[in-house]
Amino acid sequence: MHRAFTLIELLVVIAIIAILAAILFPVFAQAREKARQTVCMSNLRQIGMASVMYSQDYDELVVPYRTGAFPASGARTDMIRYWWTGLAVNGQRIAGDGLLFPYMKGVAIVACPSFQPAGVIPGTFTGYAYNYKHLSNGVPDRWQDRFFDHISSISIGAIDEPARTVLLADAATLNSAGTGITTTDFLDAPTFHRPRFHGRHNGMGNILWVDGHVTVKRPFFRQSSDRNSAAQLSVLRQWNVGDLDEDGNMLTDELFRATK
Repeated sequence: MHRAFTLIELLVVIAIIAILAAILFPVFAQAREKARQTVCMSNLRQIGMASVMYSQDYDELVVPYRTGAFPASGARTDMIRYWWTGLAVNGQRIAGDGLLFPYMKGVAIVACPSFQPAGVIPGTFTGYAYNYKHLSNGVPDRWQDRFFDHISSISIGAIDEPARTVLLADAATLNSAGTGITTTDFLDAPTFHRPRFHGRHNGMGNILWVDGHVTVKRPFFRQSSDRNSAAQLSVLRQWNVGDLDEDGNMLTDELFRATK
């Protein structure tokens, strides 16, 4: 005669399965994110190689954030070319017209696989942000590129330490409601008081340096900011968005400064 499970035994088995699931599911999630981080690092390495080749072809200039001009008045008549995409006169995004596209095998590598916020049109942003202030010529202490018609980048020869000067990094910024995060393509240095370095890979963020190599780092979370309220800083910290910093001093930009 076969003995059936009692209700108590069945409940014990279910409880054990639930406990195992609670233990293993976070591990599986971390493993999946680790795989995405590896893909992200590969993307940045390929972008780094493309940027080095760009510099070799363009008189040792760092690849700029964009070329082309937004006119102060009247309709735009020229293509705007960003490092990852082109913006046609009709407003259409054309991935193949990005500044680095001739040096890359495909357009998929310009986007981080771990970051596609709701409501963001694919191809509009990448999840990576550019060291805008310190790698651009003649740009004031602001990040809105539309206010400046012609933007150029600095020479690699003007950079003290290319291996310690960030070019691109995982980044995010507060959404319009201030309750979550969205994409950004501007990576602000600590002195700008606007945290944007995103530790989206199990608390770590990937960084592409000017010399083309890639490393990972944990965001630094500041206690106060001239541009964010305490509540906003709390939201950013919840989403692992902080500053890319090394010495803990928010008055220095040691990983961003480039000119000699």
